[in-house]
Amino acid sequence: MDENMKIVPPADEEVKVAPEEHVITDEIAAKRSDQVSRFRLDLDLDDIPDAEGMQSEEAPVEAEVDVNAPPVHIEEEEDEPVEDDGEEQQDSTTRTVSGCLAKIIFALIIFAISCVLATGICTFVFGATGWMGTSEDKEVVIPEGANTKQIAAILKEQDLINDEWCFRIYSRISKADGKWQVGAFTLQGDMGFSTIIETLQVTPPRETVTVLLREGLTIDEMASILDQKGVCSKQAFLDAVMYGDYDYDFVRAIPTEDENSDIAYRVYRLEGYLFPDTYEFYVDSQGETVVDKMLQNFQSKLTPSLLEKIDEMGWTIDEAVIFASMVQGEGDTRENMDKVSRVLHNRLAPKSGFKFLELCSTRDYANDMVDNDHFNSDVLHKAYNTYKREGFPIGAIGNPGLDALLAAVNPSEDETIKKCYYFATDYKTMITYFSKTYKEHQAVIKKYGITDLG
Repeated sequence: MDENMKIVPPADEEVKVAPEEHVITDEIAAKRSDQVSRFRLDLDLDDIPDAEGMQSEEAPVEAEVDVNAPPVHIEEEEDEPVEDDGEEQQDSTTRTVSGCLAKIIFALIIFAISCVLATGICTFVFGATGWMGTSEDKEVVIPEGANTKQIAAILKEQDLINDEWCFRIYSRISKADGKWQVGAFTLQGDMGFSTIIETLQVTPPRETVTVLLREGLTIDEMASILDQKGVCSKQAFLDAVMYGDYDYDFVRAIPTEDENSDIAYRVYRLEGYLFPDTYEFYVDSQGETVVDKMLQNFQSKLTPSLLEKIDEMGWTIDEAVIFASMVQGEGDTRENMDKVSRVLHNRLAPKSGFKFLELCSTRDYANDMVDNDHFNSDVLHKAYNTYKREGFPIGAIGNPGLDALLAAVNPSEDETIKKCYYFATDYKTMITYFSKTYKEHQAVIKKYGITDLG
């Protein structure tokens, strides 16, 4: 038989089956398929190395599984714990805290806005109705050309309104702007915006009166004149002098009893500072309004040059005022005042030999003030009378004018007068005579029959 020939069994001859352990049953195939499926689900694609012929990650291709292959036991790997560096937790905490802070800030802003609105509404209502205002009379003077803003400031300064902005808003809403009258008005803080505006725009302002207050007048004399003219009562003026509060540096600089115990015997603290002039006052004015107007006039006279001269003399403003009041009391013209000033400066010189200034005007002031309830004659003379008190009086003896203030710091430079220590005025002729020696002085007095002398 040919070796290359194959023996083919007959078609009807039964084919032998492989041994049982090599036969893959349906049950075994199903288990293998299940294991393969689990393997496929747990497979980490990032661990699969790139190789030629493999498909990209975007379209992974499932590997074909041979169901006839022997079962493969696959051990499931446990997930390795991921190290937590705390950053994620920290970010989460930060976001939580930031969110809470934002809510708190928002709530505070809403609360603050609510408070501001509530305060504004209350302020407006209180001002408009005059609630919480006082019934005390306050004098208001509206100057020429004053607008609503300026008037609101004046009212606020007098405590007649609680808020300038609220008043201006109310005036704008009520169309009151630009209709203000000029003059003096009496108002109360409990009037409310509506009544105040009506008073300032409808009620006729008080009449004015012209008052001449001469140089050298005392406060008592001024009080009597103002009362006669209908400006204010004498007592109202004196109370304003004694107890009024005035916002001026020179007033605050007036010595107190703590600085000089003799100040307790000063009759009027403001004597010398109520500047004499011709004034236009409103009738039925308040005492403080009148006093303040006169103090404001005095301040306008304190020019830089005058203040510089006072400083050169080594004086305070108060000392300059006291000295000027004596010059005013002894002189009648600017020329005579300059000469009187020189004589007084000569007497005050350390080596002059004069212990006292010996001025009749200071003695007369003490006598005129004897009726003051606070002091007796002896006290007043020790405080003011320069025949008994060394140096300056304790206070001014009247209210000097500008000429006396200027003469006080600009004594005469006349060579003859610079050597004089005495003077005497003949009031019949209003001539003042100046002498170098006491002997000459006595001769003048005898010659002209002069009784009042310096």
